[in-house]
Amino acid sequence: MLGLAALLCLAAPAPGNAQNEQRFLFIGDLPYSDEQNDRLNDIIAPAISKGEYPFLVHYGDFKGSGNSCSEALIRSAHKQITGLMASGSQTTSSPPVFYTPEDNEWTDCD
Repeated sequence: MLGLAALLCLAAPAPGNAQNEQRFLFIGDLPYSDEQNDRLNDIIAPAISKGEYPFLVHYGDFKGSGNSCSEALIRSAHKQITGLMASGSQTTSSPPVFYTPEDNEWTDCD
């Protein structure tokens, strides 16, 4: 599952028109564990910061289904998710992050 967790999407440009290329990120289904959290912080986040992406989509499941839905966890996940784009920003404002809850949030966190 972690192999699918961070996915770079690259839209194919029209032939002879490479300047229309769009790169953006989809990420989700992590971190479920301390190991995945370390991988996100130590490997994935630095890779994101090296790219210049116009936006990131987090498709949810920032916690395992067995983890609690504490306010602290939700605030920490928000900071971590939005921080992924802030760390790579070369401007004063960070590129947008779009988030949609998945079942581990909308089912487990009433």
